[in-house]
Amino acid sequence: MLKKKRKLEKNLNVNVLLVLILAVTFACKRVPSQPASEHTNKTHSTHNHKKGPLLYIPSSRYICIEYYHNFAIEKVRMSRVAIDGVPSKGYALYILEARVVGRNHETIRRDPETLGGIIRPFGNGLDDSISSIVFSNKNKIIHPKPLRWSDKGERIHCNIYLKRISKEWYWDISVFYNGDYSHLPLDIKKPFKYTIIDESEIRNSKDSLYYLVTFDKRRPLPDSVTITFAKKKMKIAVENSTFLKYRLKYHSEFEEPKEVVYKRHMEALAKKRKKYE
Repeated sequence: MLKKKRKLEKNLNVNVLLVLILAVTFACKRVPSQPASEHTNKTHSTHNHKKGPLLYIPSSRYICIEYYHNFAIEKVRMSRVAIDGVPSKGYALYILEARVVGRNHETIRRDPETLGGIIRPFGNGLDDSISSIVFSNKNKIIHPKPLRWSDKGERIHCNIYLKRISKEWYWDISVFYNGDYSHLPLDIKKPFKYTIIDESEIRNSKDSLYYLVTFDKRRPLPDSVTITFAKKKMKIAVENSTFLKYRLKYHSEFEEPKEVVYKRHMEALAKKRKKYE
């Protein structure tokens, strides 16, 4: 009888314990979650800035950019070339190459998502001025002759993309052509190239600029070129002994000088007014 009583008490204690556990579990499920503290809310809003005000941007989003505002000309060379695909019958073709190096270095940190835009290398152009570029043969000045390449006239400019043909190398170069050679000093001082490429295309702060210069084949050809800067002169012997061979891949659209386009527009406008007078 005593054994049965102890067994009953033991079973009762187990049942009571189970009831208590179930009650506590049920109560925990019914308790509403506590609101986050003010500190927690601030921390969340600063890191999840896309959903709230931009209070903090992780440093990993920033990128470090090194670039040069200007460039200087280190060396110039001019050599005779042959270009398959360029209308050059009766012409002698040359490529004027200016090897340049960066000047006025700057390092900045910027967030591409908030600032946007593209930083152009050497965007401020040459760190010097060019007063003249003179081609000579035996110390006598000779003048380039523009190609008859477009029905828009001789005073057109474009970017030419060439592939060099050689047993050892195959690579492409971008060459600027302007039939108005009086603009050549300005074309070198503010190259068109540095308005369309980005910083990643410049290696070790150095680059090369290429310009196509053409002459009448029946007349004396240049044996030297003299570039006059503000404080110095560079006189370079022209390489006529060897021909570098290239193939034209394609060229950009032919463009006329702004003053030519403006003049034509004004002439058309004057004719239209005269018609209605």
